[in-house]
Amino acid sequence: MKELLELFKGIELFSGLPEDELVPFAERFGPVSFDKGSHVFREGETADKMYIVVKGELVVLKGMEGGERELARLMEGECFGEMALISMEKRFASVEAITDVECLEISEQDFANLVKEDHRFDQSVMRVLTDRLRVSEDLASQNIMNAYHTLIFSLATLAENRDPETGAHLNRVRNYCYCLSNLLSELPAYRDKITPPFIKTIYIVSPLHDIGKVGIKDDVLLKPGRLTKEEFEVMKTHSAIGAETIKKVVDSCPHFTFQMAYSVIRYHHERFDGKGYPEGLAGEDIPLEARIMALADVYDALLSKRVYKESFDYEKSVAIIAEGSGTQFDPDIAQVMLDNIDEFVTIHKRNVD
Repeated sequence: MKELLELFKGIELFSGLPEDELVPFAERFGPVSFDKGSHVFREGETADKMYIVVKGELVVLKGMEGGERELARLMEGECFGEMALISMEKRFASVEAITDVECLEISEQDFANLVKEDHRFDQSVMRVLTDRLRVSEDLASQNIMNAYHTLIFSLATLAENRDPETGAHLNRVRNYCYCLSNLLSELPAYRDKITPPFIKTIYIVSPLHDIGKVGIKDDVLLKPGRLTKEEFEVMKTHSAIGAETIKKVVDSCPHFTFQMAYSVIRYHHERFDGKGYPEGLAGEDIPLEARIMALADVYDALLSKRVYKESFDYEKSVAIIAEGSGTQFDPDIAQVMLDNIDEFVTIHKRNVD
C-alpha cells in the first residue's frame, strides 16, 4: 500500500490530499493489464474509466487524414483518461499499449462517488479542470498543429510544384528558422520573446512563406530568365496575395499559429533598413518571426541555382549575409547565423535538392 500511496502523491489529481485521505482512493482502483499492441480505448468512445500507469509504456494517437498521428507517450506514474471523465465528453484520442502494460483503473461511478464524498478531492478536480481549461488552447493547438502541419505542407507544395527550382527549399528553410530561433532564445534579449511555442510554431508555419505564388501568372512565375521591372512588381505581390488568403483564417480564428503564419507570409521580404516590401517596415517594426524568415529564405536562395544565377558556394553566401547585416537583415539574427554557420551548412547538406 505504501508504494501505491507514493504513486498517488505524484499524480496531479491527488497531489494535494493528505495520506490518510489517499487510502480510500487507492482502494477504489483495481489492477488491469493490456497486451502489447492492444487498445485501452479508442477515439470517440464514451469515457467510463480513468487509468494510472504502473508498468510499461503507451502511446496517445489521434486520427487524422492519412492515418493516426502520435500525440504523446505515457509512462509509469502517469494517469490518463481523467479529462474525459471530468468533462463528460467522448475520448479525444486513442490510447494503445506499445509494451505489455500494467495499470490501475477506476470506474466512472466510483470516480464520481469520490468527488461527492471528499470535499478536498472535489476542489482538486475543479483546480485541475480550471488549469486544463486555461491551457486548453495549447493542448488544442497541439492537435491543430499536427493537422495544420500536414495542411501547410500540402498548401506550400502547391506553390513549390509551380516553381520547379525550389526543390527541398521548404524543408531547409523551416530547419533554418528552427535553428535560428533556438539559438536566439539563448540570448538574454530574446529569452522572453522566443519561447518553446514560438520555436515550434515558426517551424510549422515557415513553409507557407511563398504560398502567394499560386496567385502569380505562369508567364511571370515560370519565366526562364531574369524578370523585367514590371514583372518583378507583379512577383512582389505574392506576399500580399498569400497574406490576404491566410487573413481570412486569422479573422475567424485569431490563434497564435495563424497570426504567425500571416506575419511570416506578409513580411518576409521586408528589410531591416526599411527598403523592403510590401509595407517598407524597418527595424523591430518588422515582426520577429518575419525577420528570422527573411534571413533563412535569402540564405537558402544564395545557395540555390536560379534561372538568373548559379548557386553560390558557402563562403560567398556567408560574405553576402555579413554584408547585409544591419541593412537587409536584423544584425542580431545575422550574427547568430554567422557565429553558428556550421549548423546551417549541415542543414543544407542534409536537405539537398
